[in-house]
Amino acid sequence: MQDAQTLVMQYLEVFYETDTDRGRELVEALFAPDCTYTDPHVDLQGPEQIEGFIEQTEERFPGFMFKLGRPIDAHQNQARFQWPAGPADASDA
Repeated sequence: MQDAQTLVMQYLEVFYETDTDRGRELVEALFAPDCTYTDPHVDLQGPEQIEGFIEQTEERFPGFMFKLGRPIDAHQNQARFQWPAGPADASDA
C-alpha cells in the first residue's frame, strides 16, 4: 500500500488534469471500482461518479488549482487533509 502523502498527491493530480481522457486514466488508476468519496457536499460511489464530480468542480471553478494545505493526518486507512483552491496564477503570499 502506498503512503498517504503519495496517495493524496495523486488525488490532487486528478483535479489538476484538464485533458478529459488523461483525467479518466488517472481516476481509474487511483480509485477502485467499489471506492467511495464523501465530503460535506457529496457522497459518491465508484470512479464514474467521482469523475463526474471532478468534471463539475472544474466547470464550477475554471482555472483554479488545488494544493495541499497542511500536513496529512493519516491512520487506519483514512486520510484527512486540507486542499485549498485558487486561481492558478495567484501567488502563494
